[in-house]
Amino acid sequence: MNNYLIIITLFIAAVFSHCKSPGDHAGHDMEAAADIYTCPMHPEIIRDKPGSCPICGMDLVKKETDSKSINVVGLETLVQPTNEFVLSTIPVTTVQKREEQLNIDALGTITYDTRQAGIISSRIAGRIEKLYVRFRYQKISRGQHLLDIYSPELVTAQQNLLFLLKNDAENSSFIQSAKERLLLLGLTNSQVQQVMRSGKP
Repeated sequence: MNNYLIIITLFIAAVFSHCKSPGDHAGHDMEAAADIYTCPMHPEIIRDKPGSCPICGMDLVKKETDSKSINVVGLETLVQPTNEFVLSTIPVTTVQKREEQLNIDALGTITYDTRQAGIISSRIAGRIEKLYVRFRYQKISRGQHLLDIYSPELVTAQQNLLFLLKNDAENSSFIQSAKERLLLLGLTNSQVQQVMRSGKP
């Protein structure tokens, strides 16, 4: 009987020795709640009191251990329009289509419409004696007198015609060829007739 009492007593003592009292849990919580200081640049540095980082020398800052509850945000909340749910502090607005009066200072060069410009090639070689066009891209009309040109080739062709009229007036084929040559060089019929009447090139 005494042996049974001794065994029961030892068993109860062993059970109570392994059980922790509420005070022990409180002490553990106090240790867990102790302040922890760490380096902002080197989070692996952890100290239990303020100081400086042994790596960079920065002051250790207190590490926040109070955890706050994070509410789970659902998908329907994220896809709400911005006018119903503010996702950031950036101001937003709606797109509007309207006309605005804008004044723009633009640098440029005013030029002529090249589609309205034309080039007239001279049919004969020579030199310009007098020019009646004052500036480039000046508007002209058909038949307008543009210039006076002296061409030795044209003078020679007129002298040939006058020579045939004076010395071989019956040779109509040569005379007609000389007249056509002057027409091809740019003279008009009236100018050819004037040369024949005056007898001078």
